[in-house]
Amino acid sequence: HISLTGADHHLLKKINLLLASLALAIPFLLAPHGTAALAQTDNSTVAYKNVQLSVFPELDDPRLLVVLVGQLDGISPPAMVAFMVPNTSAIWLAGSMESDGSFDAGHATRVASNITGWDKLSFQAVTDTFRVEYYDSSIVGYPQKTISYDFRWLHPISDMKAEVEEPISSSNFSVSPEGTLYQSSDGFTLHTYTLTPNINDQP
Repeated sequence: HISLTGADHHLLKKINLLLASLALAIPFLLAPHGTAALAQTDNSTVAYKNVQLSVFPELDDPRLLVVLVGQLDGISPPAMVAFMVPNTSAIWLAGSMESDGSFDAGHATRVASNITGWDKLSFQAVTDTFRVEYYDSSIVGYPQKTISYDFRWLHPISDMKAEVEEPISSSNFSVSPEGTLYQSSDGFTLHTYTLTPNINDQP
């Protein structure tokens, strides 16, 4: 269910996951932050397109793995890009895609934001494709586990897809809302969603 909440017009995406003895509940909040996109020195505004948000509960680690991939929109690299990350998260990668398809983990700066519990992660994208990966300790409880995860952004996003992957060892896994089910080539079941974050509906 996607809704705009009150006067703030926050885009709200709620996803609840249940796994037999391993129950996961993920409220998925998409909320814009700030009052304007950051400006580059050439007066161009940073914006993103073809953004893919992937959420992996307990993929290769007891924590939640979050992967964000996208492209610059309307501006040529190099460009300074910035993202909001939970202040308890551990950054695994933040950089640009090289010509061979690999990602260069460039020098990233991380500072506390004015939003409690969130840091601002920024780096210079030297190509038009960026990638950010981090682990977040938002899975709590045992044996029934709950995830409360928010996604916040700083720059306009023209189009975005999100996916939640079922842990390979789970059973009776369900998502509400259901989304579109997709079977990956390596045997994982994904719950996919198409989102339209609106940076203009700022609090």
